[in-house]
Amino acid sequence: MGETGMRNRTWRTLRTGVLALLVTVAAATARGDDEFRLFPKVERRGEKVQLFPDDDRLLKPLLADPEEAQTRVSYGFPSHGEHVMDATFGGNVVILRWEIEREHILDLSVRGRAGGRFEATTESFPLLAADFMGGAAFAWQYEEDTVELLASIESSHLGDEAPEPLDQEEAAEAEAERFDYDRRAVRLLWSHDTDEWRLYAGGSFLFDSDPEPINQSVVIHGGLEYYFVLGDQDFYAALDVQVFEYDDWNTNVTAQVGWFLGPVYHQARPRLFLEAFTGHSPFGQFWDESETFFSVGLAIGF
Repeated sequence: MGETGMRNRTWRTLRTGVLALLVTVAAATARGDDEFRLFPKVERRGEKVQLFPDDDRLLKPLLADPEEAQTRVSYGFPSHGEHVMDATFGGNVVILRWEIEREHILDLSVRGRAGGRFEATTESFPLLAADFMGGAAFAWQYEEDTVELLASIESSHLGDEAPEPLDQEEAAEAEAERFDYDRRAVRLLWSHDTDEWRLYAGGSFLFDSDPEPINQSVVIHGGLEYYFVLGDQDFYAALDVQVFEYDDWNTNVTAQVGWFLGPVYHQARPRLFLEAFTGHSPFGQFWDESETFFSVGLAIGF
């Protein structure tokens, strides 16, 4: 076939395609379709799959969990020692959401958190510790119940401005304290939500983790939240409890009372809170140190 024949064939094919497209548009208009799609949407018997949906994750952040992946800043008043400031920056991105018959919803998300503790009463404002966490979660929701499986890895480091030891003995002790803290965990959590209450329970299994006492151990996790209105303002009270096998089943308890700011429909609704904590430190470098403190703070990410 010569060059002229090839051009004629191409032109005929193009004309046929344009004509078919015009006929399709005319047919759709004649049917009165509200929306014409060149590639029609495939209805999957009520199933709806979304990539990077606008909605937040199915299992909402646990308000009183000190290890939650959310953004918060708090000023703490320990029962012993200097005042501290804790700053955490975290969030979650939903990658895939699958709505099945409007009753079951599945989602896959990734989340991360970076937090630090600072000594608040000195001029240099030294960093005492820093924690970093990343993970992926798969969640299923049916009406008021949600179940989430989270796989995560966390590492912790001492601050850059640790005080310099005065002699060799103190230097040896300081060097001994600089251990590697890496925690790999799988957490399964169930949550039941109503308009006023939320109850959650579950646990984590730690594996391939350092130091050795935390490896191959279990954490039992539970809590509740209560939402109420005073005047025209939204408030809440929350309690988070975690029991650690590696700490001889000692318990961390966090109680929080807060005031929601901004519109109800805002996903990253900020809140002011008062908090009381007792137990072992949530910062990895101090995992075996007990502390009790009260704090006031601001958080974003409900």
